[in-house]
Amino acid sequence: MSTSQSLKSSAGQHSDPMYAACHQRHHIEFLLVLKQIKPCALFAAYGPAQEVFTEMVKQCLKPVFKQHKLARYGFHLQQITHPVPTTVHSGFQDGWIFADMKSALWPEVNSLFLTPNKGKADEKRVGKALGYPVVHGPREFRAVDYTEMDDMRKATGREVCCVSAYEFTCASGSKHYQPVILNFERCRKAAEDVGTNIRLDLEEYEELEMWMEQRR
Repeated sequence: MSTSQSLKSSAGQHSDPMYAACHQRHHIEFLLVLKQIKPCALFAAYGPAQEVFTEMVKQCLKPVFKQHKLARYGFHLQQITHPVPTTVHSGFQDGWIFADMKSALWPEVNSLFLTPNKGKADEKRVGKALGYPVVHGPREFRAVDYTEMDDMRKATGREVCCVSAYEFTCASGSKHYQPVILNFERCRKAAEDVGTNIRLDLEEYEELEMWMEQRR
């Protein structure tokens, strides 16, 4: 990643190419769609950052999609060419969707992201289409890819910031804890199957961390 790409992807906050390299790794989300754990993966950002996402998709994802003939296995890659405003976001226009058309949620993914609609989509609907285990809320859940972090550290000889495997916002409250953890265990096992170690990062979700400590 270049300095200009890092500036674009961080809204001008970070010029270090390492920042962009750490925050533009979406291989785990791609894997989770292939493993039929997620119905789709969304590659979208705001403003100039979307240029970086689109370049990444065209240079990295599209060649893989073509080389391995993923369409034959029911997978679909398409750019979002129309506004998709939600009750929280201004929309995902120009973003990309990598989807599993065999998923029971494919009709929802297609309707929400790839079909022009009037009005704003509810965040609960967006979360469902993206395969999140709980509804949208004020808490943030994240899993971190420690294997990728170690590889980048060894390759560059530098400390690196965390490499997110996947993340989502979720509602607070104990009734949501178990679905989040069960979903994480499925994702962790899928990553482990390809030699990758992902771990929980509960820095922004202290209640869940306390709940897990009490269960040990």
